[in-house]
Amino acid sequence: MDRLFLHIVHRPEMVPESAHKNGLKTAIQMICASLFYDEAVSLAKEHRKQYGDEIGLTSAGSSRRAVPAEIQD
Repeated sequence: MDRLFLHIVHRPEMVPESAHKNGLKTAIQMICASLFYDEAVSLAKEHRKQYGDEIGLTSAGSSRRAVPAEIQD
């Protein structure tokens, strides 16, 4: 029988509790703007440490509007 590989990718605010409860590992896909939010970063770090989740970074969906005004140049 062929093996099926399932790769679950989610954003930090979309907590994959059902995946973790069933022993499935996930990958956290963060956009650049997420790096400016402590809550998103700490959640990603926590899931990396607790569940072994991978963390990916993409610029897709990022824009100047997504970056908080106080840190824009």
